Amino acid sequence: MREYRSFLKEIIAKFIDFMIASQHWSETYARDMKQFDGYLFSNYPEETELTQEMVDLWCRKRPKESVNSCLARTNVVVSLIRYMNRRDLTKVKEPDRPKP
Repeated sequence: MREYRSFLKEIIAKFIDFMIASQHWSETYARDMKQFDGYLFSNYPEETELTQEMVDLWCRKRPKESVNSCLARTNVVVSLIRYMNRRDLTKVKEPDRPKP
């Protein structure tokens, strides 16, 4: 398993265990989660709580990114937010994402 470094590392580990148990984890999710964790670690090293701004900035469509690529890159983050919301671990809402 990959090493996560952000303030969400414990939650991410539990989320991954849940996703593996439900047979919804993939190498694509693993890659994208590692990138999201790196984004949080680099940009918010002192934070202790996920915010809407963090999620919205990560999930917005990038200038040279297709809509489908944006959706694929952010799927794991949306799944993580759903997981956290169902367990009352955050009040962050799913981000607005472009329509396919």
